[in-house]
Amino acid sequence: MLKEQNESVRRVGCEFAFVRLAADHPKRKDVEEALGIRKAGEYGEKSITFHLGYLEGYHLILHDLRLYDGIAHFQIDTLILFPTYVLLLEVKNRSGRIIIDRQSHQMTRIKEDGTREGDADPVEQVERQSRLLGEWLMKHFSLKMPIHHLVIMSHTKCSLEFQNCEPDIHEKVIRGSSLFDAIQRVGADYRGRAWSKEALLKIGKALRDAHVEPNVDVVNRFRLKRGDFLNGVRCLGCGRYYMRRKQRAWFCLYCKQRSIDAHEQALKEYAYLISPWITNEEARFFLRVDSRHVIKRLLKRYSLEVSGIGKSVRYRIK
Repeated sequence: MLKEQNESVRRVGCEFAFVRLAADHPKRKDVEEALGIRKAGEYGEKSITFHLGYLEGYHLILHDLRLYDGIAHFQIDTLILFPTYVLLLEVKNRSGRIIIDRQSHQMTRIKEDGTREGDADPVEQVERQSRLLGEWLMKHFSLKMPIHHLVIMSHTKCSLEFQNCEPDIHEKVIRGSSLFDAIQRVGADYRGRAWSKEALLKIGKALRDAHVEPNVDVVNRFRLKRGDFLNGVRCLGCGRYYMRRKQRAWFCLYCKQRSIDAHEQALKEYAYLISPWITNEEARFFLRVDSRHVIKRLLKRYSLEVSGIGKSVRYRIK
């Protein structure tokens, strides 16, 4: 595997915001919904890894690839380079009744409670990604490789319906359990020119190196501000912000759990949601610690860089 799945910065950002918002905060439900979508997407992508493990012959797999086409970025869930063609997979992990309507360019999900959710046509989406990938390969390698694409519905509890679709739609949208067989059928159609392992590896490494991590700003997306976030060190045992610093460790006043490094997670959340830089005074307020000397020791150990002198010293959080 040339590029594995990364821990999604979108999911991490939503997780940090979710745990730092009070239960009655008006934006917490929106953040929770976004977090659920991210988790479902990641789970769906991971679920197909099992089926890809049965592939034989030389091939290169790249997960979570985000490329720049000169105007904007485009995202590919999974890309597989075979000697004779390229396979692009778009993974959807949705439960319930799924209706794909090519005429209205829409995918509709009907949940068990009857509520409906609309989304873009995944076939149209993967066709666009294939076109952009072809243009990217031509621009960087003057190379025209055959590109095939599939939409994978990975959730086992979904019923698929197609409306106003082309006759071969069942070959374009498949279930995760059919992935291996589908790849075998697709591969049989590409028996032309074969690229060498060296050439394929060169292309794969170039794609991997061209990957651009998304710049995700959860705070601005949900219009949050500093005062929205809870202060304190969260207990990983009970999830409450009852941790207090005592005798070089953290103790939870609620469940009595002890931790030496519970502040590290709190500082990670601060760096993502508020600022990568923090002063002693800001850290005392955020971590709920009175002693500036205790905070100084903690920040010295958990910082990449120190700037300023005296009371204006700032620490860049790891």
